[in-house]
Amino acid sequence: LEDLTTSIEVMVFPRTFSDYGHLLEDDRVVIVRARLQKRDEEIKLMAQTIEVFEPELLGSSPPLRLEIRPDQLSEALIERLKLVLAEHHGESQVYIHLNDTQAVKLSDEFNVDTNSGLIPELRVLLGSESVVL
Repeated sequence: LEDLTTSIEVMVFPRTFSDYGHLLEDDRVVIVRARLQKRDEEIKLMAQTIEVFEPELLGSSPPLRLEIRPDQLSEALIERLKLVLAEHHGESQVYIHLNDTQAVKLSDEFNVDTNSGLIPELRVLLGSESVVL
């Protein structure tokens, strides 16, 4: 398992894999219930159950966070970003993080549906490291 900052090895034994393996795919957010195993300095998780994380079940859509350095912003990029966001209108708020201490919340007219193919399009436009869910 990995996120934007780190990763950890998850051992999935054959029985668990036969029960839950069909849920695993690249870039899918999952919830793993696991036992922690520590040997020497190595830490692993031993998966017990796996389920797909479905934010719509939380009652509201999680925000989309984009990390864009101020020196990356240009008029052309801003216009293209507006068009892409408008094509995927939905419920999730959009935040643009300019650095570690500065973020801008876009107006509600730019709220998006993150399940409509938007994420791959943003990764192409901004780079995969810029898209944070």
